Amino acid sequence: MRIRNLLSIAMISTVAGLAHGQGTLTLLSDLAGGVVDGRIFNSSGDMSRVVGYATDATGQQASYWDVGTGSLTSLGLGPTGGATQLQGSNEDGTVMVGISSYSSADRRVFRWTQATGMVEMANPGGGFGGRRVQSTEISRDGSTIVHTDLTGPSKAYRYTDSLGYQQLPALSGGWAIVNGVSGDGSVSIGGSNDSRFRAMRWNGLSQQLLSDPVGLTTTYSEAWAITPDAAYTVGHAQTNQGMHAMMWDAAGVGTSLGVLEFNGAKNSVARAVNPDGSVVVGDTNAAGLQFQIAWIHRNGAIVSIAQALAQTGYSFDPTMRFISARGVSDDGLTITGTALLANGDFVPYIVTLPTPSAAMVMGAGLFAVSRRRR
Repeated sequence: MRIRNLLSIAMISTVAGLAHGQGTLTLLSDLAGGVVDGRIFNSSGDMSRVVGYATDATGQQASYWDVGTGSLTSLGLGPTGGATQLQGSNEDGTVMVGISSYSSADRRVFRWTQATGMVEMANPGGGFGGRRVQSTEISRDGSTIVHTDLTGPSKAYRYTDSLGYQQLPALSGGWAIVNGVSGDGSVSIGGSNDSRFRAMRWNGLSQQLLSDPVGLTTTYSEAWAITPDAAYTVGHAQTNQGMHAMMWDAAGVGTSLGVLEFNGAKNSVARAVNPDGSVVVGDTNAAGLQFQIAWIHRNGAIVSIAQALAQTGYSFDPTMRFISARGVSDDGLTITGTALLANGDFVPYIVTLPTPSAAMVMGAGLFAVSRRRR
């Protein structure tokens, strides 16, 4: 394993009355050598570690960063020298899951602990390899791992040591995708297709469709993240009025969180949510990464991460862009994702926002994005 320290920049708030305290930004390091390309895909439940990949001259390597110190730990390349990446973590970062690439048609799930290192997981039918795994995630308690296999019709699986693999049932269209799992592993979320692709949660192996936003014509929806107690699920719905970030309650009733329009695009996807559902983060994609922007939804308003920092009085280089937000702390004040620098470097970031003041909360209410409920 390789460890490297962080490069951090503290941002100072100068506007009084907007927030209690100061916003901060920490830019995390990449591995030495090769292009600068570090990405964050997720975080541990307690936000002590963020996970993704870092890059050196040999390629992309599954990596995690300690939030407190900023130190980077690389887990290395795969057994045949292929790229690896971490995609999920349990509560405290002691158990993580990721994907190891043997070829474009052979991507395998691994589980990591400090004691075992990266251990490749067998296929649902036994043996190893020959499948094209797209994504994987682990519950906060570490008991349940979910993943999507794109080999043939896409299939969604959940795994526990006691039960082994269980395929999550698809709708009549025959394929399904799983993107997240509740804290105890009992509820999985993603989507499946019949006449179109629909956001779904599985309570154990029982299907539950998530509703479309009322008043809009929806052609596609998908769930991306779920709170630990399974009370809230977030994702997106493609509608006749753009791609809306969505939140669903435990009964499957959906609420549009709105759209952050950027460069003329109305494509907002919710990627993570804090436990009480009060803060949601995600991104808007206009046309490729150079036009992607990360956002936060709280107090009824959806604003860019850059704007949220600016509201604390912080000014920054406008050529740096926050392009993704993939993790949020339990208190909703720490957000993590990936930034794109003007020179083309991809750099993981951690943004910490101060507790909103009463003035900020009232202001957000005045400019809140309209929400539709069904």
